[in-house]
Amino acid sequence: MNDSEDYSTLEYYFNGLENLTQFLQVVEDISTETGMSDWVMTHRGIRMAYCWQDAKAVIKGAMSEETYIVRNRLPEG
Repeated sequence: MNDSEDYSTLEYYFNGLENLTQFLQVVEDISTETGMSDWVMTHRGIRMAYCWQDAKAVIKGAMSEETYIVRNRLPEG
């Protein structure tokens, strides 16, 4: 049920971010502003789901970027 009429997409492109933590901070800001929370993200070629709880943990330094990737990585597609 992935007909183009079933959903809409919105893409953002960012340059100049040094790491996943900075990327997650930007995504969190966008999520807060828009109220959208179901994100599929690609950072440096790795496709991931956005999990706000894990993102906050990475931003606060309570979770490593590597752990975030392992927990939220999506199959290529």
